Amino acid sequence: MPNPKTHTVTNDIKEALEELGRGRVEFRSDKTGVVHMAVGKVDMDSAKIAENAKVTIAEIMRKKPSDAKGDFIVSVALSSTMGPGVRVNYKDVADASAAV
Repeated sequence: MPNPKTHTVTNDIKEALEELGRGRVEFRSDKTGVVHMAVGKVDMDSAKIAENAKVTIAEIMRKKPSDAKGDFIVSVALSSTMGPGVRVNYKDVADASAAV
């Protein structure tokens, strides 16, 4: 549903369209804490998909609540729409984002 908090309802249509054109993506977790998000398409280069996945993991770690204790991300899996998930070692990305 359209919502002013997510900038889907706005009076500045030009800026909203520019943000979407630049690739603004929003994500949130479901009630079990799982984040479902597209990081690429079939026609994209595999390096670009990997970069998108790294940026996504780094952004999730950046937005970690200050009162969250322990491991914030438990596991990461990439899959096609109807394919099996492939587990990804995300620790290197998480460590790199913590150093920044």
